[in-house]
Amino acid sequence: MTKTVRKGKTDNDYLKLLIENTTEGLVLVGNSEMIIACNQTFLNIFGFENREEVIGKTVSIIHASEEKYKSFLKKISSTIHVQKPFKFQWELSTKDESSLPCEINVTAIKDEKGSIVSSVLAIRDITQWKKHERNLA
Repeated sequence: MTKTVRKGKTDNDYLKLLIENTTEGLVLVGNSEMIIACNQTFLNIFGFENREEVIGKTVSIIHASEEKYKSFLKKISSTIHVQKPFKFQWELSTKDESSLPCEINVTAIKDEKGSIVSSVLAIRDITQWKKHERNLA
């Protein structure tokens, strides 16, 4: 990435502002399902205080059970090679184990050979949308 300075800011500075201020929780996950990086919104959505609580952990930390986590991985692995990117709804869990309905966008990150090396999950809390949906029914 070219580092262009605009009013004392570089492209990397603007990219960091964009990532940290999006309304979606962003998490970069390696092939071993380990969390490599996340934004502040991800921490806020799931009730974590800092990145040290999540970096190096598997994404199982946002699932209510090992069974639900395995189902989540199965859904992603069965779709990521076919449809890119893709979106689905899933029930996740906060740090305090509260249930959290989410909309998840998954994008595969590929190397120069086309092999998937990681994925980005963009997670949106859809609690209010689901409440509104129930009220309309």
